[in-house]
Amino acid sequence: MWFYLPLMHSEDLTLHNHAVAEYERMGRDFKTLMTSSPVNDAAEERCRQVLATDKEATEKILASNLDFEIKHREIIVRFGRYPHRNGPLGREMSADEQKYLDEGGETFSASASKS
Repeated sequence: MWFYLPLMHSEDLTLHNHAVAEYERMGRDFKTLMTSSPVNDAAEERCRQVLATDKEATEKILASNLDFEIKHREIIVRFGRYPHRNGPLGREMSADEQKYLDEGGETFSASASKS
């Protein structure tokens, strides 16, 4: 599940679109594995058992990861970058970005220094 986090933290929209597709694929794969009959491959069977132990929690985590990626992507679609990174990266803050941050825009718990 953590494999796609570097894509989530990118400021490249193409990578975000890829991450959304991969999180969706992962969700389908996990659901298929959780509902499948026991399998011959020992590692895959162990994975199936772990996931199936608490299907509700697994589905919740999968949905949360996808939702979180979509939140990240929406910011990149709107601004082309993460406004909360502007200060630390020495980038000029646009008026729209500043307004977004001032009005409580998502910073993912990072400090949003004014630039």
